[in-house]
Amino acid sequence: MPREAHAHLASIGESLRMPALDGCASLTECLDAVAGACAEARAANPERPFARLHSARPQAWNEARWPTLAELDRASGRTPCVVLSFDFHAAVANTAAMASAGLAPGVVVPPNGTVMTDKSGAATGLLLEQAAFAAWNAAPAPAPEVRETFVHDGLEHLRSLGYSEVHDLHSQPWLGDVLASLERQGRLPMAVWLYPNVNDLEAVAARRRSFESRLVRLAGGKIFADGTLNSRTALMMHRYCEPIVD
Repeated sequence: MPREAHAHLASIGESLRMPALDGCASLTECLDAVAGACAEARAANPERPFARLHSARPQAWNEARWPTLAELDRASGRTPCVVLSFDFHAAVANTAAMASAGLAPGVVVPPNGTVMTDKSGAATGLLLEQAAFAAWNAAPAPAPEVRETFVHDGLEHLRSLGYSEVHDLHSQPWLGDVLASLERQGRLPMAVWLYPNVNDLEAVAARRRSFESRLVRLAGGKIFADGTLNSRTALMMHRYCEPIVD
């Protein structure tokens, strides 16, 4: 049985509506995509535009670095903009997005969020762990009724890739109910195993009879230990050979 053992269904579905940077080969291409995404965001929501792009892999770009805050600000203008790493543990945000999220040098985002600074103490725009999530989530939240669409679209995307089972690692407390609704409608295309955050596990487990079925099961919980190698946030015995910033 082809199994996707680490996915985030709602995020997959939502990301299908956002610009992806997995095909970028350079910083210039990234900044061009940022400019285009910001223009689209302003046209779609003039009152509160917010541009989000995902799947950035700067180490693979010709320049092998993230854009600076100045470069990102020039490309995005005053439209809040966040560019998320492919591993979800780092992002760059422009000045407007950091302001929307209340992020500035010295601000700590528990438990491990870091606002990176240069040697002078000024923000570089690079955000790690919870700081990256804070900027990403500063965008206008989708309406609750859209959740089902995102989850369904994420499932259909995985089905199109040949998967017949998926494990959602870091399941939202509401995900079981959404999956149960999709199953009742005959729109659940594969088996789903849920792993909510360990802090939510007891509450979700108390309600498992309302959503568990042949296709949906509560399989465990998720605990965060540190970070990732790509974003240089994983705890290592020795210093990284290449710093995340100069």
